Amino acid sequence: MKKRISGYKLNRDSQARLALMKNLVYALIEHEFIVTTKIKAKAVTPIIEKMITRAKVDSVQNRRMIQAYIQENDLVKKLFVTIAPQYKEVKGGYTKLTVLGNRRGDNAPLVRLSLTKKSVAPVGAKDLSPVVEGKATKKPKVVVPEIVGAKHVSPVAAAPKLVKRTGKRGDK
Repeated sequence: MKKRISGYKLNRDSQARLALMKNLVYALIEHEFIVTTKIKAKAVTPIIEKMITRAKVDSVQNRRMIQAYIQENDLVKKLFVTIAPQYKEVKGGYTKLTVLGNRRGDNAPLVRLSLTKKSVAPVGAKDLSPVVEGKATKKPKVVVPEIVGAKHVSPVAAAPKLVKRTGKRGDK
């Protein structure tokens, strides 16, 4: 009879499990959502929730505690500056699981682990959304900003030519 067994081993040794958890936490902080298996998401949820709770109070001690686990300064800064202030008045439940279905290869249940509140873009960031110009009485003119360095390639130039004898695509 097994008693007092906690945590998920995930069929890995301790170093591989720690590396997996760190990578999942890094990805969740960076992208604010990850798609992974249900068991991995359940294993990483308490780690990220404790980090957000600690990051709500910005002190040297808390920064060092989080930086001991997350060793990338940009992610620690994002956690303290953009993510944690959104949850100042919330006392938990910073993440949510959304069931997506089963993975095609091994039929493992997939979920989307995401933060409950989306972070807003920092002030001064370039917005590539369409800009509307014109008067309110007439139909507005939509101007889409151009992406620098984009070049149109015709489909004929992009695809290799057909080989005459076989009719298949090739580079001869």
